Amino acid sequence: MLKPILKLLGAFLFSVLAIYFVLVQTGNVIAAVACLALLGVLLPLPILEVISAFRQRSKDLHYRNLNGRHYAFRTQSIEVDETDDHDRWIRIASIRSVLENLPANPVLKRIFQDQMTDGPAASIHVDALIDYLRRAHDHRAIQFKLWLEREVSLPAQNRKTRRSRPA
Repeated sequence: MLKPILKLLGAFLFSVLAIYFVLVQTGNVIAAVACLALLGVLLPLPILEVISAFRQRSKDLHYRNLNGRHYAFRTQSIEVDETDDHDRWIRIASIRSVLENLPANPVLKRIFQDQMTDGPAASIHVDALIDYLRRAHDHRAIQFKLWLEREVSLPAQNRKTRRSRPA
């Protein structure tokens, strides 16, 4: 954020100093007005860079609590939690919003056992859910499984292999 601001200040100072020296050296007001074209040439790009940097910074601040957790299957928001070792857990409430025929939580607990957490933020390990959805015959469940593999599971596996590789 600081670099675009410094560019803007530098361009502005250069333009003002050029106009000042032309005015002092020549005493010609017309030449000084012609130097105003420097402002028109030098300032727009730094101004746009400052606006762009400000916009990006504000987006980063706004979405920082969702960073790495927010996904969307079609238009449906899916909340995914990631552990320190890049295991991803998907909230059951998010799964229910996509798959209406998902069994009740006690049944899911028997199916997934240690691959499921309890409580208000109950979650299922993404890889275990993918294995469960491999037996599905419903078109939407198959699409959801493919999306989970491509958008959630594969990037986590890639991060794990990058971290485990020696430098």
